Amino acid sequence: PGHMRPNRWWVAAALVGLLALAASANSIVNGFAYDDIYTIVRDPRAHALSAWWTEFTGTYWSVRWGGDGYRPMTRLAFRLAWAIGDGSPMPFHAMNIVVHLAGSVAVFWLATALLPFAAAWMAAAFYAVHPVHAEAIANSVGIAELFVLLLLVTSAALYIHGRRAGPVTWRRWLAIATLYAFACFFKEHAIVLPAVLLFAELLVVPDRLSVRQRITNLRLPMLVLTVVAVAFLWARTSAVRGVSGFVPAIPFQTLNLTSGDRFLTMIGAAPEWFRLLLWPQRLMTDYAPPYLDMAEGPSLIQLPGALLLIGTFGLIVACWRRSPVTSFGIIWIVLTLLPVSNLILPTGVLLAERTLMLPSVGAMIAICSAIPW
Repeated sequence: PGHMRPNRWWVAAALVGLLALAASANSIVNGFAYDDIYTIVRDPRAHALSAWWTEFTGTYWSVRWGGDGYRPMTRLAFRLAWAIGDGSPMPFHAMNIVVHLAGSVAVFWLATALLPFAAAWMAAAFYAVHPVHAEAIANSVGIAELFVLLLLVTSAALYIHGRRAGPVTWRRWLAIATLYAFACFFKEHAIVLPAVLLFAELLVVPDRLSVRQRITNLRLPMLVLTVVAVAFLWARTSAVRGVSGFVPAIPFQTLNLTSGDRFLTMIGAAPEWFRLLLWPQRLMTDYAPPYLDMAEGPSLIQLPGALLLIGTFGLIVACWRRSPVTSFGIIWIVLTLLPVSNLILPTGVLLAERTLMLPSVGAMIAICSAIPW
């Protein structure tokens, strides 16, 4: 990437952007649907630019609809799009398309730090047209996923490109910390960025220093990112109840599942993650029983998912030195999927295609790492 002709990069980036546009442009004529109705159309907060700062002390969902979540930047995006179109859905969808296009180009920039040029372009091209992104792009509320993707991928690219040129400058760290703060306030799963950067340092950054010395050099910048994360969590816990911030998904509530059964349920659902990331031939608006089995203790239903997950972690270990970009891509999937996986904390959905937008970046990088091989 350091020796790449600028014109060649921009032509390739433009082609990625055109693919993203071709895959998403038809959503411009969409109306409001599903969560759009409750968080935008029926929520008066989205209909005015006045008192915009109150979004930083309020919840994502209005009290009328449960008072869950904390995404002030997303709600500010709603206000802006509503003001531009005077309530028309078109500005919302136009914003989604533009941010998806920018995110696809950002994926290309990140990939060029990890892969040969052709493989990097393929990873970005696959990302740009991945069918699993349809839900996030086509729904107005998907702007949260799209902005988190753009900001986190740009942050990771800033770090890896910077490290490949030497130590990361404080100006670049300041840019990363700023993007990180904005991403967290768009949607909470952006919190994982420091872990992504740590594994990037261990796996895909060439450096002759020992691992201990490299981690020591990261202590102060990571402290800055930790301060950003703590500030976000403090603001969030001031607005919402509980660590999760969301009422658990209805199947978790109605069946009153234990933490162990919730964990086993998601192990059983793991093949759906693999299917949606690798071969999303069939898409659905809602993943719930009876399509997904709810666990009441261990059973053979969880065996395929358990084997797939064990094999995935085995692949991380096997590729750690032989193909570190492959390991990094898989670790990216794991880290970005954990906050929405229900494996650690219950969330408001069992499984949703929109939550796979950020993990799909790691999947495309891991897959395209096989191209040079």
